Amino acid sequence: MRHYISFDVGKQVHNFSKALGNRSKTDSIDVRTIYRMRKIIDEDDISLPLNDERVDKLTKALSTYRIIKRMKRSLMNHNSENHSDIKFLKERITEEIERLKLLEDEIVRAIIEEIIERDEELNTWYRCYKRCISSSFVHKV
Repeated sequence: MRHYISFDVGKQVHNFSKALGNRSKTDSIDVRTIYRMRKIIDEDDISLPLNDERVDKLTKALSTYRIIKRMKRSLMNHNSENHSDIKFLKERITEEIERLKLLEDEIVRAIIEEIIERDEELNTWYRCYKRCISSSFVHKV
């Protein structure tokens, strides 16, 4: 029976390839490198990553959050440039920045309410984190 193995860790394959002295980037060389890597690695050392629904949800939500943050930062930088002579444009950009701030808050609230608080382990860690950042243990250096 033939087993197909998917290397999800491109950096490991890349480092293995460098260790073998391969510098070129062609598909045929990559396939040979992965084959050689597979021959060296014991089958017991290969494990498939588990699909964790919590991680998937958090990853998607945080990805959206980062996009919104970038959009807001971009607009803030753009608005800080000299656009005072175009009042309408400056007002609209300011409104959009405020809307994005609200969206950021909504995303954080959704992450907390729909992912963290519904999961016992995540909720325990989150409450511990909140206690730590609000306690006297955290002080300015």
